[in-house]
Amino acid sequence: MHTITIIGGGASGSLLLINMLKYYEQNDVVIKWIEQSGEFGVGTAYSTDKDYQLLNVPANVMGLYHDYANDFFEWLLKKGYSYNEHDYVPRKIYGDYLKENLFNYLKNNQRIQLELIQAEVIDIDKADNLIDDKKYTLHLQNGKKISSDAVIFAIGNFLPSHPRVANMDYINSERYFRNSWDNETINGIRKTDDVLIIGTGLTMVDKVLDLYHQNHKGKIYSLSRNGYLPFTHYPCSRHQRYPDYTNELIASENAKDLFSIIRKHIDIGIKSGIDWRVVVDTIRPSLPAIWDSLSLKEKKQFYRHLGSLWTVVRHRIPVICADIIHLLRDKKQLYILGGRLREINAVEKGFSVTYTNRETLENKELVVQKIVNCTGPQLNLANIESTLLKNLLQKGFINIDELALGFDALPDGTLLDKNKKPMPEFYTIGNGLKGILFESTAIPEIRLQAYNLSKLIKKQHAEANQKILV
Repeated sequence: MHTITIIGGGASGSLLLINMLKYYEQNDVVIKWIEQSGEFGVGTAYSTDKDYQLLNVPANVMGLYHDYANDFFEWLLKKGYSYNEHDYVPRKIYGDYLKENLFNYLKNNQRIQLELIQAEVIDIDKADNLIDDKKYTLHLQNGKKISSDAVIFAIGNFLPSHPRVANMDYINSERYFRNSWDNETINGIRKTDDVLIIGTGLTMVDKVLDLYHQNHKGKIYSLSRNGYLPFTHYPCSRHQRYPDYTNELIASENAKDLFSIIRKHIDIGIKSGIDWRVVVDTIRPSLPAIWDSLSLKEKKQFYRHLGSLWTVVRHRIPVICADIIHLLRDKKQLYILGGRLREINAVEKGFSVTYTNRETLENKELVVQKIVNCTGPQLNLANIESTLLKNLLQKGFINIDELALGFDALPDGTLLDKNKKPMPEFYTIGNGLKGILFESTAIPEIRLQAYNLSKLIKKQHAEANQKILV
């Protein structure tokens, strides 16, 4: 039996499994799905129970299937929900949709043997082919081993790195929260606490919404190097279209030209009455090809000078969320700060925080009771606290991409070893491909990856069977 192992039980793993259950035709296959927490199906983002935590993408483009983005909206109608196709639906409802689709495929599956395993994978070796006909041996923390022909890393997000300051003692304080998604984070903040949120992106917005809905009374400071807030979706633009200008971008020679071309088309769009967001979203499907056309030097230039700006332009929030952010700012309860963090020192019942203001270059001090880290997931594999990844890096089975944003890999998800050679039937999907594909964290990108990867695995399985027959 051909054995395929998926490591990671979140949305990426679910999408891959759904595609394999849908398209895999061979009967001689076993899939082992491993998740350390034992919670399979949705991952952190869609396991929330809060109605106010919304998708950042409209319902009509959030379908699970690469060739039918409207599936989620049709599911909403069948379930009796009153949302329209352009609404931003609570994430918990999307989680229900994902779980129901997964369950239906599992229930109707008659070809694939599937085993769900709650365990932590701590190491992987190449199997001894004289003893075992499988390519890999996975070592679990409980001492058990799994033999597998193929391995897929669908491991999602890792905890953010701790902000670097001279005195790092703050990381040991119970007043500092590294994992903003942990329920204990919001439960550990009193209504009267002054809070510093490090980061001004999408995760910060979620935490501010948490505080707002808990009727928080204390001040909220949000600090990032540039002080950029995510832009807001514009509902009135939903029926607008703009001509694709991908070829013009691919023909550009550097990151500066990319910016100039996008800026030019935004100006053209605005003069024609088309919202700038539509102009930017037009090239979304082509972003991997555009990214691949740049040299490594230009990719680094883009991240250094335009990365933060692109993030807030591209990853936007619904109007209702933006309204709450602006309300709290108008009330002088929420302060968005741009600057470089310098010091975090413990004081009585909290922290003294020093940062250099981005505009004035003056040092400023804040005194807060709690700090929440919303700087985004750690991407550099060398800095991730994972026994498995550390072991694989040491062995040279995996490598860090040249931008240190994830795995070194081919665009199809095939992992490269330390010598930049493809590892046979060793893959990744989702976040780990950020440095290779540029955009690789949202459902519209991951569902296409899942479909293509399932086809690739199926093809390689068929070729292996053909060799055996010959």
